[in-house]
Amino acid sequence: MAVYFVQLHELSGEQRWLDLASMALARESTQAKVTDAGLVYRRAGRISLNLETGSAGIGYAVRALARHRPTDELARNAALIDRASSPAFVALPGLVDGRAGLICALTSTKGNEDRVARHLQNLAWQLLPYHGRVAVPGRQLLRLSNDLATGAAGVLLSISAATSDCGSMPLLSSRQTLGHAGRPHTRA
Repeated sequence: MAVYFVQLHELSGEQRWLDLASMALARESTQAKVTDAGLVYRRAGRISLNLETGSAGIGYAVRALARHRPTDELARNAALIDRASSPAFVALPGLVDGRAGLICALTSTKGNEDRVARHLQNLAWQLLPYHGRVAVPGRQLLRLSNDLATGAAGVLLSISAATSDCGSMPLLSSRQTLGHAGRPHTRA
């Protein structure tokens, strides 16, 4: 929700959206815990690092808000989330629940090049040979998946984000504020 509110601020220029983003992040912080690994979030009693429900996703929101209201606390939390997003072992390869999402999250900030490189190298552990090509196991590792959320499309997006300047997540990245028909937004 915080990323959505920040994007509404970017489109409208209204400060109330940043207030709501701050409130949404404050609510999430009740699930946060600083550990030796970094800043982690608990969901249903379990630590979650992933993009969908964990630290990596919260990191996008922290960075989005920090672009407009930078604070020492947001900077500290972003650094701790980056540290938490760097485990050697990640069970799933997917974008929303696995290594590809961690790659995208780390790619969104400068200074994480070594962490991203390690994730790219370790991604090979999770890819499978299939008819002379590479396949990606989906959620719960029960089937091969080509979709964006859990499969090959998300893995390719993360590789592209890590190896080019195209940005990490099209819907979560900062963008130029545009109004109707792609024209710059004006308050008039």
